[in-house]
Amino acid sequence: MSDEKKAAWEPDVRLKLRGQPSPVTLHNHQLAAHDRLTAYFLNDKKRAGLVVVPTGGGKTLLAAHWLLNNHIANGGRVLWLAHRRSLLRQAFSTFVRVANVAHPRKESLNLIAISSEFARWSSVSPEHEVVFSSMQTAVLDANTGFIAEMKDGSPGGLFVVLDEAHHAPAPRSYDLLKKLKKWGCPLLGLTATPVRADY
Repeated sequence: MSDEKKAAWEPDVRLKLRGQPSPVTLHNHQLAAHDRLTAYFLNDKKRAGLVVVPTGGGKTLLAAHWLLNNHIANGGRVLWLAHRRSLLRQAFSTFVRVANVAHPRKESLNLIAISSEFARWSSVSPEHEVVFSSMQTAVLDANTGFIAEMKDGSPGGLFVVLDEAHHAPAPRSYDLLKKLKKWGCPLLGLTATPVRADY
């Protein structure tokens, strides 16, 4: 990413949504996965699942599209966790790109990215429908209260996404996810490699 684009990037944005079609059309494999997510989480009321799609197969786009259409548009909030800032930026940009999927049920969408280089957890407000946080920041004891506030301030429910979910077995990550699951938050893992190879 160029220095100019980095300088222009803002980690806290409010988007005005419009009745325009999505600039991106989902591919057949994404549409099939979209339908499976609906059946799994909405019809079967499952609480935790994993989407496995090869690198470059559009996991982020699939998840953003599904969450905007099925959770955020219905008043829910999303906590998107990733281990790298580049993944947070990518997810953030994807949500910005396809945000209109939530229209007309939503007229605006507020996004914020949290990490040591972006915004802080103390900047998150009830108006932020999507919070993108580095896992390293989210697992800090000092931020547990902010995450609990986000959960409590989500009358439409808090949906948690873990990008590169094969990292979930890391002890602090696992503890946070276990807490979120205990709180009743649905969890969706995204990965291209469902089995860790770094043992």
